[in-house]
Amino acid sequence: MAPEILDMKGHGYQVDWWTLGILMYEMATGRPPFMNKSHHRLGILIRTGKIIFPDPVKHGIEMSPQLQDLITRLLDRDPVTRIGSSAEDAKEIVSHPFFAGINWDALTERQLDAPYLPEKKPDEEYNGDDVDQ
Repeated sequence: MAPEILDMKGHGYQVDWWTLGILMYEMATGRPPFMNKSHHRLGILIRTGKIIFPDPVKHGIEMSPQLQDLITRLLDRDPVTRIGSSAEDAKEIVSHPFFAGINWDALTERQLDAPYLPEKKPDEEYNGDDVDQ
């Protein structure tokens, strides 16, 4: 949860950018940026804890400076200064250097090929409808 939710100050769309920062950190590292068995201590870490990025040698996880900057700015504890808070759209975020090289128009028009397509194993079964979305 974003700090403003924990503090019951009310919240807006900026909490979504906080959540994106949490998700990006977890996808890059395999764990959340704030962890503790105690809910009380976890709340304190969310409100005041330092965001620690893994050491590439010790942990074997490489995170580019651009990714670290974006995550740090998404996890800004002040929703007013959090990246993406200046407008109710994602322009400030998608223009961040981490996303340089992404053709957003081609992406939204579904003109890009997936960078990875998992192979379906013969024993796997699809239990949904084939939907072209």
